Amino acid sequence: MRTTFWLGWGVAFALAGCSSGEGSTSETFGATTTTTTTTTTTAEATTDDETSGGETTEAMSQTDSDSGTVDPSDTEETTEESTVGPAMCQNGMVEEGEECDDGNDVDNDACTNMCLNAVCGDGIVHEGVEACDDGNDDNEDGCLDDCTLASCGDGMIQGMEECDDGNDDNTDECTDMCLAAACGDGFVQADEECDDGNDDDTDECTSMCLTATCGDGFVQAGVEDCDDANDVDTDECLSSCVAASCGDGFVYEGEEECDDGNDDNTDDCIDTCLAATCGDGFVWAGNEICDDGNNMGGDECPANCGCPEAEFLGTYNGTDHYAVPVNGTMLDNNIRSACEACGLAIPCTSTGGCQYNAPQCIQTNYTNSCGNPMQAFSQSICNGQNPNSCPALNGVFQHMGNSWVNQGGCGALNGSWCAQGANFSNQKAMCVNPN
Repeated sequence: MRTTFWLGWGVAFALAGCSSGEGSTSETFGATTTTTTTTTTTAEATTDDETSGGETTEAMSQTDSDSGTVDPSDTEETTEESTVGPAMCQNGMVEEGEECDDGNDVDNDACTNMCLNAVCGDGIVHEGVEACDDGNDDNEDGCLDDCTLASCGDGMIQGMEECDDGNDDNTDECTDMCLAAACGDGFVQADEECDDGNDDDTDECTSMCLTATCGDGFVQAGVEDCDDANDVDTDECLSSCVAASCGDGFVYEGEEECDDGNDDNTDDCIDTCLAATCGDGFVWAGNEICDDGNNMGGDECPANCGCPEAEFLGTYNGTDHYAVPVNGTMLDNNIRSACEACGLAIPCTSTGGCQYNAPQCIQTNYTNSCGNPMQAFSQSICNGQNPNSCPALNGVFQHMGNSWVNQGGCGALNGSWCAQGANFSNQKAMCVNPN
């Protein structure tokens, strides 16, 4: 029995070894598949008592003894596969055709999902390295060709920028806000004198970026009264940008008669910038004898304020003396008329009782000089000189009360004293202010 059992197993193994033609090996590009067919032989050992045919060993096999094949239904198949190439991306191994392989599907790290090294311009934003990546080299969009976000100051003109010179210098033609330099931007450029960033023409910098100055046509607040942009001093605004006013020395056309720049009311222009005239209340020196503010006769000052041709000689004993031109012969009557025409009067020749004193003469001489008319006055204004030696009295004749030669006056003329008035014409009468 033991011999029969081992014989059965030996036959089975022998059959298995002879079935090499039934096992197959196939090779294809890229993978090798080995198929092994195992034939299972059932050996059944029987005893003589169990075998009726006297056979010691019966091999129960499903092998066809005629064909030498194995029934496929009794065959177990095992298939094994292995990958050996080409390269596979994301397997963690850098293989042929790959620049990198980090074994993950993260596209924004140093190795892309295509196993290529991350670079600017690949269209993938490398996290922590690139701010942007639009895959182009257009520097006028939102992402520059160095994968940084477009911004003012990067030297590239994008979007709403008027300019971009890549610097923060606000004195050149492009400001650090990427706006073209312009008057009013608050920055002083080469062609500007100033720039205060506003359009106020009344401050120290005009809206044309010029320093405010007199004559620019803009009134600088707190500095100028006016500014009419001209150098005419006879209009309402002087060339100094000061409003025209009486006393500024310039005659404001249509408003002022005169302007002598002072407040002296005895000259030809009073302090209201009106021409001096009789009746203005101010005595115009050298032209008026008096001025009581009216043009009425019969009061203390004649209506004409005294003749303008009256020449002031001096004051004696409190009375003003004048020399007034006479038209005609130097007779007493003509002398009186010339004085009265100027609102003046004739002085007395001497103290009272002198025959040469005319009625209603003004007593100014307190010395007994009845025979020496004008002597006391001459000595007072000419350092003690008599009338014939006093230059101020040359050609001046004293009224003699119609009592002297041919009712003529006594004159100091060309070194003579008394020259007879009846023999001379168109000289000057001695007159005094009656007030």
